[in-house]
Amino acid sequence: MTGPIVTVSKFPDDPNVYATIKKIRGGHPCNVTAFLPRIPLKNDRFLDIASAADIGRATLYRYFPSRDVLVAAMGDAVLEDLSSRLIEADLDSVPVPEALARVSRAFIGNGKYVALIRGADDACLNSEEMDRRVTKPIRDLLQRGIDTGVLRDDLSVDVLVTLSGALLRAGIDLTATIGAERAGATITSLFLDGTRSSRTPEA
Repeated sequence: MTGPIVTVSKFPDDPNVYATIKKIRGGHPCNVTAFLPRIPLKNDRFLDIASAADIGRATLYRYFPSRDVLVAAMGDAVLEDLSSRLIEADLDSVPVPEALARVSRAFIGNGKYVALIRGADDACLNSEEMDRRVTKPIRDLLQRGIDTGVLRDDLSVDVLVTLSGALLRAGIDLTATIGAERAGATITSLFLDGTRSSRTPEA
């Protein structure tokens, strides 16, 4: 779920930048996949990005002098949005199965994470921030699942994080064919079917 550490750029203090980014993102504040093809980010060219966003390449260069700066800025926005979704999900307030369903909805509710995840080798996120704001809440949830008997205790948290990450990626792909709601429910069910403990859970 994380990539190598990269400095995450902030948007310049220029209101025109936000208008430009909003247009680039197809009108959605963080919709990175509105203009990024569904291929690894390292293969996207500025010309392709500008063309898909229906803006001039010079306009794109004016605010983002390199593709890396643009991708890092988008990564920063996506991280902020996903972190906010997990906070709003209030994972600690509900039983583990419902909390897992909320995690799925947070990731899958909008396809903007497709490009981010598929471009992880290109590292558009600061992995320390990703670990602190996204991975840690999920790890804590999975550990609670083990401690309360909801999840199997013969699988480590690291293994569960890896499994959940793989299913989240698959779920994002499934949204195109079965829709976000069904994709989220499907991967949550598959995860619980494979990791649920045979013990009677306490919570």
